[in-house]
Amino acid sequence: MSRFFLYIVFLFYFAKLSALAIGNPSDPGLYHDGVISSCRKNFSIRASYLNDHIYKSKFEDKFKNLSSTPSDIQMNIYAGIITFNFYNYLDIYAIAGSTNLQIDNQIFTNRRFAWGAGFKTIFMKFNNIDFTFDGKYFSTIQKPQYFVVEEKIYPLATSFEQHLEEFQGSIGISYVSNYLIPYIGTTYLYSTITPNPAAGLLILPGGDTTYFDTSTSIAKKRWGLALGMSVINKKKQATLTLETRMYNQNALSFLGTLRF
Repeated sequence: MSRFFLYIVFLFYFAKLSALAIGNPSDPGLYHDGVISSCRKNFSIRASYLNDHIYKSKFEDKFKNLSSTPSDIQMNIYAGIITFNFYNYLDIYAIAGSTNLQIDNQIFTNRRFAWGAGFKTIFMKFNNIDFTFDGKYFSTIQKPQYFVVEEKIYPLATSFEQHLEEFQGSIGISYVSNYLIPYIGTTYLYSTITPNPAAGLLILPGGDTTYFDTSTSIAKKRWGLALGMSVINKKKQATLTLETRMYNQNALSFLGTLRF
């Protein structure tokens, strides 16, 4: 295998996770009661489970050159979310879970810890329609053990990590009915991934090693669209939400939420 071919393969690695689900814009004001405590309008706590599957997203080198190559990635996020609600208008939440990464069917990582934080606020209401802004930060450190090239496994001879960070803002509009709450939103995503170290060694068949170097990558498309639907129970204690995202990524998310 030539060094040039290996260099092209490593260009595929300059990719990273896309944005998380935006969730239902009406979330801050949906839950009227809790499964443990009675209704309290000034403060409440919710717990959620998130399963987010990103099945296509494109990234590119932050500083392009003649050998830059776009990459397609896939990623699964399993996470828990704790949300603190104030006055049925403001949510402040923390995210903790795990992720794994697949790039062009050649580069794979083990599931690693991921975390984030954000807020969501309803800034306008009109009859049953809510207008909401959501902002979040998300981070994880991915550490591959090997690359797959031409159906062969090539282990890393040196330590190699990538620090993934993303900032996402979204504006959403939802329509609240007794049981179904459909919504639509637009997202703006700024994502970067920084390798550490920027260079390393790969083990070739026979025990020889080859040198590679990397650079920071960035999401190719910033703007995206989200469409979703939530189902809420009669007592307004719990919701199930299904969401799809497109343009800056192709993704499908499931979110289950319970108010305490």
